[in-house]
Amino acid sequence: MGIDLVRFFAATIVMIYHVNFFYRLRGLPLNRFGWPISDHLFISDKFGWVGVEIFFVISGLVIHHSASRGTASSFAVNRMLRLVPGVWICATISLLIYAFLGEHPLLTLMKLYVCTLLFWPFSAIDGVYWTLGVEISFYAIVFYLLLIDRLRHLEWIMFAFGMVSLSFWCVALTLETVLPHIHGRYAGFALLWTHKAVAARIFQLCLIQHGCFFALGVLIKEATESGLTRIRLITGMLLCCGCSLEIIGQNDLIARLTKMDLNPLFPLAIWWIAFAAIVLSVTQVLAARSWRPEFTRVLKFMGRITYPLYLVPAPVTILICTLLAPSLGTNAVPVAILGAFIVAVLVDAYPEPAMRGLLKRIHRPAIAALPRESTP
Repeated sequence: MGIDLVRFFAATIVMIYHVNFFYRLRGLPLNRFGWPISDHLFISDKFGWVGVEIFFVISGLVIHHSASRGTASSFAVNRMLRLVPGVWICATISLLIYAFLGEHPLLTLMKLYVCTLLFWPFSAIDGVYWTLGVEISFYAIVFYLLLIDRLRHLEWIMFAFGMVSLSFWCVALTLETVLPHIHGRYAGFALLWTHKAVAARIFQLCLIQHGCFFALGVLIKEATESGLTRIRLITGMLLCCGCSLEIIGQNDLIARLTKMDLNPLFPLAIWWIAFAAIVLSVTQVLAARSWRPEFTRVLKFMGRITYPLYLVPAPVTILICTLLAPSLGTNAVPVAILGAFIVAVLVDAYPEPAMRGLLKRIHRPAIAALPRESTP
């Protein structure tokens, strides 16, 4: 249950961060209002994006746990039932809102909408969907190992991905530090390609930037069930170094995009606190057995709505701000955030379970033998 609380926290700070991110990036919808938004209006400005890195650790932990209790087919169907309803519903909401606001030509919106429904990893109707491609890359590794009955090797395979991430960020951050102080055309060219590599989509899909986070989640699961050996302690320290370097690199990338002076200590501190909470949760220090049933139900609900809460806020907040900003000014922003929470709750309560039930009926023969699992 503690994992649900961490997941909800991560989704919330990402959602609030995105509201201000759309304002700060020149040319995006909220910027049209020209609001005098203070640098301190949203404290999550400094670290909210790190919620994604928290999600990746949780995915490594929870997906490994659920995969270990089933087969390749059951794993694939469970992932489909978890991902598809939320994406299809939230993408449809995005399509309707953006079409109403006239943000893009309708044909462009339809192309992006279809790409989103098909989980095409290189384009989507909203920027937040980029993480799904990264998640699915990790799922593909788990699925293949289940298929060949080698899931027991996942820990060391993901450790290899984590070491690739660590090496990548060591090189990238070294170049970003050294190259600006070297004069010459080739230094500028090398720095440009370093920046491109840090944000390269193909590298994201190969888990080159974020493999360390998934590997750390897998390691937590293995250490919890099989014991924290000396080797696991060393590998865990190396993976934590890779995670920290990625956060520093991502902080630099966002600072360049937003033209803000961002201190990496803020997101690093938040990620380490969340990481500690995850470890405490799985080691039973925050065990649900010691909590009141009412509190447990609330935590399950919070964990459940994180998926739509991550996918749907961008169009909802843009719509509400567009409609209310002329009369409320900057007060439209907190109203928009509240509206995003309400929409996420409604999606979780009605259309998402209905669509999941429909998919289950369609695939009933394949689902009949599936093990029950907690929602990641």
